[in-house]
Amino acid sequence: MINDYKNDFGELNKEGLTLIINQRKQTINIINLVRITFVKKQMYHINFIAFLLAVFLILFVKNNTLSNFIQLMIITSSIILIIITFYFKEFEYSFILIKKNFFINIKVKKKLKKDAQELAMHIVLLLQDACGFDSRVVLVERIYDNST
Repeated sequence: MINDYKNDFGELNKEGLTLIINQRKQTINIINLVRITFVKKQMYHINFIAFLLAVFLILFVKNNTLSNFIQLMIITSSIILIIITFYFKEFEYSFILIKKNFFINIKVKKKLKKDAQELAMHIVLLLQDACGFDSRVVLVERIYDNST
Protein backbone atom coordinates (compact mmCIF):
# COMPACT_ATOMS: atom_id res chain seq x y z
CA MET A 1 0.00 0.00 0.00
CA ILE A 2 1.53 3.28 -1.12
CA ASN A 3 1.05 6.27 1.11
CA ASP A 4 1.37 9.64 -0.57
CA TYR A 5 3.89 11.95 1.03
CA LYS A 6 4.75 15.49 0.00
CA ASN A 7 7.04 18.20 1.32
CA ASP A 8 9.06 21.10 -0.09
CA PHE A 9 11.81 18.81 -1.43
CA GLY A 10 9.65 16.36 -3.35
CA GLU A 11 6.61 14.13 -3.55
CA LEU A 12 6.24 10.38 -3.16
CA ASN A 13 3.19 8.67 -4.68
CA LYS A 14 2.21 5.56 -6.65
CA GLU A 15 3.83 6.88 -9.85
CA GLY A 16 7.22 7.26 -8.20
CA LEU A 17 9.30 10.00 -6.68
CA THR A 18 8.73 13.50 -8.05
CA LEU A 19 11.51 16.03 -7.49
CA ILE A 20 12.17 19.49 -8.83
CA ILE A 21 15.62 19.24 -10.44
CA ASN A 22 17.02 22.23 -12.35
CA GLN A 23 13.65 24.03 -12.16
CA ARG A 24 11.89 21.08 -13.83
CA LYS A 25 9.62 18.51 -12.29
CA GLN A 26 11.01 15.03 -12.81
CA THR A 27 9.47 11.73 -11.81
CA ILE A 28 11.84 8.92 -10.85
CA ASN A 29 10.67 5.32 -10.72
CA ILE A 30 11.68 3.76 -7.40
CA ILE A 31 11.17 0.12 -8.36
CA ASN A 32 14.85 -0.77 -8.88
CA LEU A 33 16.17 1.48 -6.14
CA VAL A 34 19.09 -0.09 -4.28
CA ARG A 35 20.22 2.57 -1.85
CA ILE A 36 19.42 6.10 -0.73
CA THR A 37 22.32 8.14 0.58
CA PHE A 38 22.08 11.50 2.29
CA VAL A 39 25.54 13.10 2.43
CA LYS A 40 26.53 15.94 4.74
CA LYS A 41 29.91 17.40 3.79
CA GLN A 42 31.66 20.06 5.86
CA MET A 43 33.30 22.94 4.01
CA TYR A 44 36.25 24.82 5.50
CA HIS A 45 36.70 27.88 3.27
CA ILE A 46 35.89 30.60 5.82
CA ASN A 47 37.44 28.68 8.70
CA PHE A 48 40.77 28.37 6.91
CA ILE A 49 40.89 32.08 6.01
CA ALA A 50 40.04 33.11 9.59
CA PHE A 51 42.72 30.80 10.99
CA LEU A 52 45.38 32.19 8.64
CA LEU A 53 44.41 35.74 9.57
CA ALA A 54 44.68 34.87 13.27
CA VAL A 55 48.18 33.44 12.77
CA PHE A 56 49.17 36.52 10.77
CA LEU A 57 47.95 38.81 13.56
CA ILE A 58 49.81 36.84 16.22
CA LEU A 59 53.04 37.43 14.30
CA PHE A 60 52.56 41.19 14.81
CA VAL A 61 52.67 40.76 18.61
CA LYS A 62 56.43 40.16 18.43
CA ASN A 63 56.90 43.76 17.28
CA ASN A 64 58.23 45.65 20.35
CA THR A 65 57.33 49.09 18.97
CA LEU A 66 53.60 48.48 19.42
CA SER A 67 51.95 49.66 22.62
CA ASN A 68 50.54 47.20 25.13
CA PHE A 69 46.98 48.20 24.19
CA ILE A 70 47.53 47.43 20.51
CA GLN A 71 49.21 44.12 21.37
CA LEU A 72 46.23 43.24 23.58
CA MET A 73 43.81 44.11 20.76
CA ILE A 74 45.77 41.93 18.32
CA ILE A 75 45.76 38.98 20.72
CA THR A 76 42.03 39.44 21.42
CA SER A 77 41.26 39.59 17.69
CA SER A 78 43.35 36.49 17.08
CA ILE A 79 41.56 34.55 19.82
CA ILE A 80 38.16 35.57 18.41
CA LEU A 81 39.20 34.47 14.91
CA ILE A 82 40.46 31.13 16.22
CA ILE A 83 37.15 30.60 18.04
CA ILE A 84 35.33 31.36 14.79
CA THR A 85 37.36 28.66 13.02
CA PHE A 86 36.17 26.05 15.53
CA TYR A 87 32.49 27.02 15.78
CA PHE A 88 31.54 28.41 12.38
CA LYS A 89 30.76 25.46 10.16
CA GLU A 90 29.41 25.41 6.64
CA PHE A 91 27.89 22.25 5.19
CA GLU A 92 27.00 21.03 1.72
CA TYR A 93 24.21 18.44 1.41
CA SER A 94 23.61 15.84 -1.30
CA PHE A 95 20.74 13.41 -1.86
CA ILE A 96 21.89 10.35 -3.82
CA LEU A 97 19.53 7.74 -5.27
CA ILE A 98 21.37 4.60 -6.37
CA LYS A 99 19.57 2.35 -8.84
CA LYS A 100 20.83 -0.89 -10.36
CA ASN A 101 22.49 0.65 -13.42
CA PHE A 102 23.04 4.31 -12.49
CA PHE A 103 22.77 6.87 -9.72
CA ILE A 104 21.29 10.34 -9.33
CA ASN A 105 23.18 12.91 -7.25
CA ILE A 106 21.09 15.93 -6.21
CA LYS A 107 22.60 18.90 -4.38
CA VAL A 108 20.27 20.02 -1.59
CA LYS A 109 19.88 23.61 -0.48
CA LYS A 110 20.53 24.21 3.20
CA LYS A 111 16.92 25.18 3.94
CA LEU A 112 15.60 21.94 2.39
CA LYS A 113 17.94 19.50 4.17
CA LYS A 114 15.37 18.41 6.75
CA ASP A 115 12.73 17.82 4.06
CA ALA A 116 15.22 15.77 2.00
CA GLN A 117 16.04 13.58 5.01
CA GLU A 118 12.35 13.01 5.77
CA LEU A 119 11.56 12.17 2.14
CA ALA A 120 14.44 9.66 2.06
CA MET A 121 13.12 8.03 5.23
CA HIS A 122 9.62 7.73 3.73
CA ILE A 123 11.03 6.13 0.57
CA VAL A 124 12.90 3.54 2.64
CA LEU A 125 9.83 2.79 4.76
CA LEU A 126 7.68 2.48 1.64
CA LEU A 127 10.07 0.06 -0.04
CA GLN A 128 10.52 -2.01 3.09
CA ASP A 129 6.74 -2.28 3.51
CA ALA A 130 6.22 -3.20 -0.14
CA CYS A 131 9.02 -5.79 -0.34
CA GLY A 132 9.19 -6.95 3.23
CA PHE A 133 12.42 -6.12 4.98
CA ASP A 134 15.02 -5.83 2.24
CA SER A 135 18.41 -5.03 3.67
CA ARG A 136 19.66 -3.74 0.31
CA VAL A 137 17.28 -0.77 0.42
CA VAL A 138 18.59 1.33 3.25
CA LEU A 139 19.02 4.97 4.07
CA VAL A 140 22.70 5.66 4.51
CA GLU A 141 23.54 8.93 6.17
CA ARG A 142 27.15 9.94 5.73
CA ILE A 143 29.01 12.87 7.17
CA TYR A 144 32.20 13.68 5.30
CA ASP A 145 34.91 15.77 6.87
CA ASN A 146 37.17 16.90 4.02
CA SER A 147 39.89 18.28 6.29
CA THR A 148 42.10 15.27 5.60
